[in-house]
Amino acid sequence: MWKIILTVCIIVVIIAVVLIPYLKQPKITEETKKNFSVEKFYGVIQGNGYTINGLNKALVKNNYGKISDLKINADFNGEYSGYIGTIAEANSGTITDIEVNGSFDIKLYTPNKFSTPIFGAVVGINEPAGIIERTSFNGNANIRMTVSDAIVGGIVGYNQGRINNSYSKGSIVVNQNNIGTYNLQMGGIIGYYKSFGVGASLKNSYSITSLSYNNVNSNSAQIGQLIGALGSTAYILNSYALDNINSIGSEPTK
Repeated sequence: MWKIILTVCIIVVIIAVVLIPYLKQPKITEETKKNFSVEKFYGVIQGNGYTINGLNKALVKNNYGKISDLKINADFNGEYSGYIGTIAEANSGTITDIEVNGSFDIKLYTPNKFSTPIFGAVVGINEPAGIIERTSFNGNANIRMTVSDAIVGGIVGYNQGRINNSYSKGSIVVNQNNIGTYNLQMGGIIGYYKSFGVGASLKNSYSITSLSYNNVNSNSAQIGQLIGALGSTAYILNSYALDNINSIGSEPTK
């Protein structure tokens, strides 16, 4: 009998140790939605085709893991700075089979004169190790700039990594409150592209995104249907754009 009692006690202790920490976790509701955004993510998110509605900040800040098979109906509204993206602010991992829809009604600002706000509907900055595949943007972005430079892309704002089999066909409108010599680099897929010799590329992708801007000095605007501006020679394969805007906004300085 004492063996049975001891076994039952052990089981109760194990259940308590395993479950109590989870019971103490806050529930994710509209009020605690901030729990979605983790600082550094190294794991795996397999979305199984599910949809996240009303996401208003990056799912993760820095992705080093694998995120796949998710649909996002974004609802970004308000002021944002730094790197802005729906799946990740910065990606050094793998992002595949993602659909981003919804709306972005945001104001980009910079906390100091040395930084530039960077917006990508999927990822703010795709780092050299970052891979994005089979991913799309089909939402509406209305972006207001303060007196600063800005980088805007339909899939990625600043790309240093690889983008494959992806497309953008949403709408992006950028408004600047004060006309000046501030630079706007905007692309249907990539806002700004720069390779550091480790394989940055754009392959088998297309953009039919509607791109427009208001009150931005035309001499300071670099707008491309695929890529807004190049900081280095780009490797582009089997990718195209359909619109009256050049595929590449500006070539790298020789």
